[in-house]
Amino acid sequence: MDGAIVIDPTADDPMVADFLSAGIPVVSDRRALGASGASGASGEAGDAEALGRWVDFDYAAAARDVLEHLASSGARRIGLVTATSTSSFFEESERAYRAWCDEHGQEPLLTATTAPGHSQALEAVDELLAAAGEPPDALFTLVETSPPLLLDRLRRHGLSVPGDLLLVATTEDPTAAHSDPSVTTLSFLPAETAKAGVELLVNAFEGRDAPRGRLFTARLDVRASSTPRTTRAAREQSRA
Repeated sequence: MDGAIVIDPTADDPMVADFLSAGIPVVSDRRALGASGASGASGEAGDAEALGRWVDFDYAAAARDVLEHLASSGARRIGLVTATSTSSFFEESERAYRAWCDEHGQEPLLTATTAPGHSQALEAVDELLAAAGEPPDALFTLVETSPPLLLDRLRRHGLSVPGDLLLVATTEDPTAAHSDPSVTTLSFLPAETAKAGVELLVNAFEGRDAPRGRLFTARLDVRASSTPRTTRAAREQSRA
């Protein structure tokens, strides 16, 4: 193996340290590289640093962008669907959500899946809506799921989007733009980050004097699901 890309590893994942210890260049996130504490194949302390590269996001900032967007659209009780995971993405996003709730005087409303998959994500939505005494007026999903299936599940609860519930989903599913209503999405740019990861590995192979990492900004694509009806009506009227 010439090199490896380890995407958003959990806190106890040994792969990054194992690759570095074997002298294999690796691209991962900053937390994984910082926690590896590994030496390279020659045993010299500087080898791991020389072989490690990173691609990362400010996950807390991305979560706050979504929360501020929902609040500016009128949301006052924002629910979160996350996952039981120690990956940087889920841990930092949930911490940011809890901190934001504390700052805005909102009780955190969240559920967590224990396994990946559409059915698990939808069951977590069911659990959140059933557990809340006063239902949320906005939903932010961190776990990947199908936008059409998510909208259908919300309709089964008697909720219209965005009339009763504003919605933002973390997903790369292209159906989000074509659902009824179209779904606002938070994207972590898989094509761009994959390209950057390969470029960073090539730099490590060839010993180039180049930046050791890339910090990306997540993309929030605002669509109808998180736009209040009054705002959309005014926008459509201005276009007429």
